[in-house]
Amino acid sequence: MTYAFDPEIAEVVPLLPTRDSTSPAAARAFLSEMMAQLPAVDTTGYSLKIARFPVMQPIPM
Repeated sequence: MTYAFDPEIAEVVPLLPTRDSTSPAAARAFLSEMMAQLPAVDTTGYSLKIARFPVMQPIPM
């Protein structure tokens, strides 16, 4: 199957690894392996704030 990739990334696509993803377990293992190769994200200086907003009640019709 061919895809219409953005020209800026089209030349990189053939370099990306591919695997048969018909097996969910194999696909998850492959993704885990790929993610393990990425560098750790530096979250120094970042904070997370959970905000809750009131939900508008539905108007009866």
